[in-house]
Amino acid sequence: TKEVLRKIDVSKPTTLRFKCSDSCKFLKEQTVDVPLPTVVESTEEAETTGSFLGKTKKSTVSQVVKRVQEFHWEVEVKWEISVYSGTNVEERRILDGRTSSTILIVQSSKQDPPLPAHRDHRPLDVSLTWLLKQIDIENMAAHFTIDTQDETTKTPRRNQQVEDAISFSAEMKKWMDRVRSRFAIQYELDFINKHNPARPSPIPPEGNPKRLKHLTGDFIFVPVLPLMEEAGSDKSMEEKTPGVTSRSLLSFEASEVDDESVSRRVLS
Repeated sequence: TKEVLRKIDVSKPTTLRFKCSDSCKFLKEQTVDVPLPTVVESTEEAETTGSFLGKTKKSTVSQVVKRVQEFHWEVEVKWEISVYSGTNVEERRILDGRTSSTILIVQSSKQDPPLPAHRDHRPLDVSLTWLLKQIDIENMAAHFTIDTQDETTKTPRRNQQVEDAISFSAEMKKWMDRVRSRFAIQYELDFINKHNPARPSPIPPEGNPKRLKHLTGDFIFVPVLPLMEEAGSDKSMEEKTPGVTSRSLLSFEASEVDDESVSRRVLS
């Protein structure tokens, strides 16, 4: 990434782009036997010969099955995250991507493919222009400052530089949510929900926490935010995060205030 940043023309607007496509092709047709809850019991009588004369009975229990035609489709997904300057998309620099991922979809009809033969989805873009202006690319160091001489600067929070930073963060979060939605929601609707094999599917049912749309980064530990947090009581923490008594790494006992010892979190 360091080498990529150094090759970016920062004199032009810079864009981060997520692009993906998928294709669908028919693989095969097969017949499967699906067991039904019905069973059939039959009894046969046979006469024996030899020293012991008589009749014997033989019972047979058979499972009823239903023969079903299945049609297998292969879906291939490709995606990439790239960065480019100005409008020169052809000379974009790829940061990450997957050249090919496949998933098998089984249906009971060949006439209705689960997806079109090929789709190029609309790219998702977000501007990196503001971020790159805050970075010394040669030394790979940040140089964000607040113009205290500007008449519009009122406080360390109320100024144009911080407003621009908040605006960029909001746009970046919106872009990340849209990328996640493409995988966790749109692809789940297109692929997983259309998978309908004759036999029971191993795919978790709707509402199961293992479905893609339930996968989030909410419980990923971020060691830098927040730096100074006054956490609630240990009881409230346990209610929010079962099994975790405190998210704080370091705390200290403050002096007595109103005859009560107050514990304040230094780093959470």
